[in-house]
Amino acid sequence: MTLSGNISKINSELGYGFIQIPKVGEVFFSKETKFDGTHFEGLKVNDPVRVSVTETDRGPFASMLSLSPKKIPTRAPDLSV
Repeated sequence: MTLSGNISKINSELGYGFIQIPKVGEVFFSKETKFDGTHFEGLKVNDPVRVSVTETDRGPFASMLSLSPKKIPTRAPDLSV
């Protein structure tokens, strides 16, 4: 199952973090998680991500993680003065 969320916590020294996913809660990820188009060191708190979640006996785990594409504005900004 692939879901969207935001990085909520990262511990760079120990190599793990959490992703906050609405209606699911926090999902654990680590340096051992598979990354698509990014890497552990490139992630920051509040980054939007897409994540494949696997349920384990210790709770939900991110088995694949990628950065979400930037949202593209649906219309041009109003530049009138």
